[in-house]
Amino acid sequence: MNRSPMTHLARAYGELHRRARFELQLCPAEGAKWFTVTMLGVSRVSGHLIVSAPQTPDRALIAVSRGNTLSCSWANSAYLFKFRATITNLAFEPTPLVYLGRIQGVRRQTVRAESRALTALSAALHTPSAQPALITDLSTLGARIGTATALTLKAGQPLKLTLRPRMLGRDFEMTLRCTLVSSLAAADALHPHVQFYGLKFQNISNENRLILHAYVQERLALEGDFLSQLLLSDAGPVESTQKMPKLKT
Repeated sequence: MNRSPMTHLARAYGELHRRARFELQLCPAEGAKWFTVTMLGVSRVSGHLIVSAPQTPDRALIAVSRGNTLSCSWANSAYLFKFRATITNLAFEPTPLVYLGRIQGVRRQTVRAESRALTALSAALHTPSAQPALITDLSTLGARIGTATALTLKAGQPLKLTLRPRMLGRDFEMTLRCTLVSSLAAADALHPHVQFYGLKFQNISNENRLILHAYVQERLALEGDFLSQLLLSDAGPVESTQKMPKLKT
């Protein structure tokens, strides 16, 4: 069955566990190549990071040893962190892992004034005619959207965006005034028929700002709850608690 570009985009971007920001950049030596690894866990007791072993594009393992100190870079919803960490242990089964400890030299750079959450929220962009859109990330200051139609827009052009974030079992519909900040064209190679745009909100009411803030924080909490994402991706319908077996204590 053929799906529209926007249906494909909504389905792909709705898989939060595949988009969550758990990627860490590692560099094994000064001037060497940077490698992307997945951060799998953090030990609150020892402060260790557990990450996937660095690999080449063809999945060959990069040679690293216990005691090596690596340069690291990681970005969350608001900050870019750079630091150094030492390999304290290596594991190869069931999957190659690297344990990083003795974190030092942490530097933090603000990349956004407000936290921005990953979303897949249906919306309508008024140009002034309404165009179907998908909000792919959102903050109280602005949003990034995708549309299946290339729109003739100019930077600074006034627009309106209608969205319905869902919380507490209900939709909160709002139409926000905004301006175009950037036209990103087909910024995602996996979705070449979708055009992306950056928007900045203008003169938001306090009520709408609070609703957006609550929705963003809810999405950030969900993004960080990796175990729930993993389980929900394979879970069936919600069962009644009366039918579920009691846990042994």
